[in-house]
Amino acid sequence: MSTNETSASGEEEVIARVDAQQAMSAALSAVARLPQGQQDAVNLVLWSGLSYEDAAQALGVPVGTVRSRIARARAALGTSLAPATVTKESP
Repeated sequence: MSTNETSASGEEEVIARVDAQQAMSAALSAVARLPQGQQDAVNLVLWSGLSYEDAAQALGVPVGTVRSRIARARAALGTSLAPATVTKESP
């Protein structure tokens, strides 16, 4: 591997890490904007890996409440974290 190939590979790795850090920052900001109940459900189920049943028990709410909070959070996060659509202007 030549020096240029090594340098390009290292540069791509740094760019990938920066992109990942920016994506995580955007995700954390988006979760912080959710209502507290949805934040709690996301933290327990999606990030901590608890089952809906375990999360419901930890939060002291019915399982259906956890399911609906996760569904609403996913919808909100999907909208706020969706990549911007690039539109081509007509000449």
